[in-house]
Order: sequence, then structure tokens, then C-alpha cells
Amino acid sequence: MSKIIWIRDLLFELIKKDLKVKYKRSILGVFWSILNPLLMMVVMSIVFSYLFRFEIKNYPVYILSGIIFWNFFSTSTNLSSFSLISNASLLKKVYFPRAILVISVVLSQFINLLYALIPLVFIMIIFKTPVNLSIIFIIFPLLFLLLFTIGISLILSILSAYFTDIGYIYQIILLAWMYLTPIFYPASIVPDKYKIFLLINPIYHILTNIREIIYYGTLPTMNSLFISLIFSLSFFIFGLWFFKMNENKVMYLL
Repeated sequence: MSKIIWIRDLLFELIKKDLKVKYKRSILGVFWSILNPLLMMVVMSIVFSYLFRFEIKNYPVYILSGIIFWNFFSTSTNLSSFSLISNASLLKKVYFPRAILVISVVLSQFINLLYALIPLVFIMIIFKTPVNLSIIFIIFPLLFLLLFTIGISLILSILSAYFTDIGYIYQIILLAWMYLTPIFYPASIVPDKYKIFLLINPIYHILTNIREIIYYGTLPTMNSLFISLIFSLSFFIFGLWFFKMNENKVMYLL
């Protein structure tokens, strides 16, 4: 029991450290987590709604209900890819479950995600987006997103320790991944011959669940939730296994 408490306290301290580092010397501080998605919403609304003429009702709400959660995933996995490398000196001085370094990064970004929900609520009120009891089920796709993000982060942290270029290559992959996911545009415009790329995209399924609850005010189908669950658990379990199998080996590379 004492070991569990020690690990819990260590995790909390690492999360606090990550948050302090993020907002160190920042004038806006935590308010940047609120302002950033609003600025992105304005830019994307102009580009996609006016220039590309997408006819989507309450388009700012549509964008925010996707980009906020994508930002959480992309930022968490991107930062986690360097988590072992940047803490090499600490890892060599004292032993503790190394996966905590990765998980703390993801959880600190999850806290930023909660802050980012504030502008979403604000925009929903402005555009009179209906909210019903289905909103309480948002906890399920959020959990799926968290598990999937941790799984990918654990994999990337190990790969980056083996090959330092992985972190930089992943940033390019993230950019392509974002535009291949219907975050700014409706999935309906994707030609049928390319929809296979949506079906094999875990983030597409998870964001669709989230958007159905927030934007459409409906419950996702059980089949849709099940697909998201399978993707999330599969990557989470594989990520834990892959990290456990390689954590001792990469220590010699740090």
C-alpha cells in the first residue's frame, strides 16, 4: 500500500512539474489553454467555412468539438515522445516506474483539455447549441481518448529512445493525420473509395463519438462506441506491453 501511495504522490508531483514548465514565463498562463482553441476556431472558420464553403450549421461549435480533443492527443503524444530522453539524468539516478514519466505528461495535458472545454461551453451558449442529458455520456469517449493517447505515447517514448529522429518524423505524421481526420470538414465529403482510411483511423471514431454527444446532442450507437473501445484498449494494452518489454533496454541508450 505504501508503494502505491508513493507512486501516486510521484505522479502528482510530475504532473505539477509539467504544468509549471508549460506556463513558466507565460504572460497569459493557464488562460492560453482557453484562448488558443478560440483563435484556432476563428482562423479555421474563415478558411473552411468561407473559402471552402462548407455548409455546416454552427460551424464554430463543430470545429471546437473536434480541434480541442485533437490538440490534446497531438500535444500529449508529441511531448511524450521526448519524455524519456529529456529525463535521462533522472532515470539514471533513482529507480521508479518509468512509464509514470509518460503518463504524467498525458495527464497534465488532460488537465489543459479540461480548461479548453471552457471556450467550447461559451461558444455553445452563443450559438444556442442544445444540451441534453446525453452530455453525461461524454465520459466514455473521453476515457477512450485518454487510453488511446497513453498507448501511443508509451510506444513513441520507446521508439524515440531507440531512434531520436522518430519524434521529429512523428510531427510530420501528425500534420498529415490531422488533415486526414474530419476535424475541419464533414466526413460526408470524403469519396467512398477513400473512406477505408476513416474506418482504420482510431481518432476518427473517438472524435465522432465526442461530436455526436456535444454537437449533435445524440448518443453514439453501441457499435460506434464498441469500435472506439476496441481501438483504445488495443493500443493501450500494446503500449504498456511494448514499454515494459523495452524500458530496461533503452536505459543503456539514454
